[in-house]
Amino acid sequence: MHVGCNRGELTVALGAGDGYLVHGLARNADDVATAREYIRSKGLGGKVSVALLTGGRLPYADDLVNLLVAEKLGTVPMDEVTRVLAPGGVAWIGGSLGKRPWEVRAGADGRWGEGSAIRQASGPWR
Repeated sequence: MHVGCNRGELTVALGAGDGYLVHGLARNADDVATAREYIRSKGLGGKVSVALLTGGRLPYADDLVNLLVAEKLGTVPMDEVTRVLAPGGVAWIGGSLGKRPWEVRAGADGRWGEGSAIRQASGPWR
């Protein structure tokens, strides 16, 4: 999933591989419309989708998301990120081309204990 998907370019790139479903959350209605049009233009409707993010709660069940990508979390608290991450899931937060993001990794049991980590990633976005 992609928090703050803006116009949808990265959201589409995340969904380009086989076997992935990607859901983007845009912060305003104009970005939702633009991202949806971009998704359609790439023929990825149904595989990649976008909705409006309202407030700080992510619209997912606990332990559902395998990969969460966000340049900025904005109104979404870190507790929400850890709530939605599946066991073994990873979140990449912050960073930009050439700058290292933060990596949030859920433990194998999906709980924040052994195997869990929040650290700066070893390399920049590429």
